[in-house]
Amino acid sequence: MAAVILVVLLVMTSSVTGMATTGEVVGEVLGTDIKATINGMVIPSYNINGTTAIIARDLSGYGFDVQWQEDTRSVQIQKNPDKPKNPIKETEALRHRYATGRKLYDVISTDIKTYAGADEIQSFNIGGKTAIYLRDLENFGNLEWDNLRNEAKFLTKSFQQALDEIPEAFDTLSTHHDRTKDFASFVRLEIEDQVLHFSGKVPEEYRYVMFVTNGDERDVIDASQNGSFQHEIRLSSSGNDGYQLFFGKERYRTFDREGGEFFIETTSDGHVISAAPSYFNNVKQHMIHRTPSFYLGAENNIDPEHPEIRQLAQRLTKDAASNYEKLEAVHQWVIENIAYDTAAYYGDGNSQVDAVDVLNNGKSVCSGYANLMAALLRSAEVPTRVVSGYALGASSDGSWEHVEIEYVGANHAWNEVYADDRWVIVDATWNAGVIENRQFVSSPRYRYFDPTIEKFSYTHLIRR
Repeated sequence: MAAVILVVLLVMTSSVTGMATTGEVVGEVLGTDIKATINGMVIPSYNINGTTAIIARDLSGYGFDVQWQEDTRSVQIQKNPDKPKNPIKETEALRHRYATGRKLYDVISTDIKTYAGADEIQSFNIGGKTAIYLRDLENFGNLEWDNLRNEAKFLTKSFQQALDEIPEAFDTLSTHHDRTKDFASFVRLEIEDQVLHFSGKVPEEYRYVMFVTNGDERDVIDASQNGSFQHEIRLSSSGNDGYQLFFGKERYRTFDREGGEFFIETTSDGHVISAAPSYFNNVKQHMIHRTPSFYLGAENNIDPEHPEIRQLAQRLTKDAASNYEKLEAVHQWVIENIAYDTAAYYGDGNSQVDAVDVLNNGKSVCSGYANLMAALLRSAEVPTRVVSGYALGASSDGSWEHVEIEYVGANHAWNEVYADDRWVIVDATWNAGVIENRQFVSSPRYRYFDPTIEKFSYTHLIRR
């Protein structure tokens, strides 16, 4: 019904403005609670006669060329895939949400002609700027309406093509980026000629690797010589198999579930490593352009200029030669010095999540870990954002089976840190230790430090 109303309003507006003279008031611009995005990047939007509109000039920060032709009094909009992105900061782009339904400007008829590619599209003068309907960019992509999130999503053709090419399975999978291999454990899987090859390195305190197939068959590999291991498993000709890796300190004692869990599918073309149900969503989130400079300043619960934060950040990073080394130093300190607030988690009071409070109290829940990481790293001039999402932690049953990926809310927070010219994933909460018998047990590790998006997706879903 909403879509029908929008179409009718668009037709009515077209007929009115088509007869209007230049400079005549033909409608109102209202504030809107609809969030408009282009390839996931938020762009300021307005309600013009019931339809989502944007300022044409704003597109220049979203991968478009917007050119004014004085001789023809026209605006030319073209997609430019090579143009650097420089979107408007989300808080600024959404500032008119406070004025939802309130009049912001008059809509003025204009003699300026606006073209999206070769096609002329309808345009208006609002506050001296040329506005267009978001839907009229259809030459460059497709507009989708997300009713659940009240969001108008425009996806360009190239962005949609990249989404269509996201794989559902892999021939190889690494748990961590190569940058971590000098100081952290990792696992690599590769399928070749019906054989599953495992290789990697165990955490420093471990000496053995146990491979469990379908919860039953077990192989134990000695990795005590230099911490590295290799193993091969011949795959069955039919059916799907699950593999779990456990690390142990002694061959015949308890093995910890540290190495991860992987699933192998049998297809008509052979065997593949299954992607996690959250993988498509997570890759899509990572495809969205994030401007690093947006994640350097202060925000709610994150004050990088606070004297205690600044003093600690300077001490931890004084010998670091790169943003990645600053990240290593800050992460190591946080996971060794901040405890998980199990009392608050189990309902006995509220945990402090402001970065300064976390620093002084020495404990918090996940959002406190993420805020402290962000405050310390931003103080060291390392762009860091706090990510909210869903994780298969203590508040879940440990499986994606009953999780509705599209609709599930957030239950966890972690960070993405801009280092090595990429956004590095870090979950300091899960790296700090574990909960046993409702008590926090400190066991600093790097399992969720710079994991690949393929591995991270087995346990985490990025929401925003």
